[in-house]
Amino acid sequence: MTVLLSTRRKEWPLESVTVESTHERVQRSAYPDYGEGDQPWIDLISMHITLKGDLDQAQQERIRYIAGRCPVYRTLRNAPMIVEKVEVVR
Repeated sequence: MTVLLSTRRKEWPLESVTVESTHERVQRSAYPDYGEGDQPWIDLISMHITLKGDLDQAQQERIRYIAGRCPVYRTLRNAPMIVEKVEVVR
């Protein structure tokens, strides 16, 4: 959505955007540069963005930057704190 809105405003020749993502739990040892932590497993989210349109290299790089500014992407990237509340009503 963020990419489409931005490219439409700039009138770039982007016809469509497809985003595919996957989630898996992997051993931390497989990613030694991941960062600090003592958990043996980490959540790995992979994202594949497909752009359809006659875009030049500069436009493609700008779209990559814009995709990283998406609110959902930024939320996931910052490891949000989740607060749960369970309520039973009868």
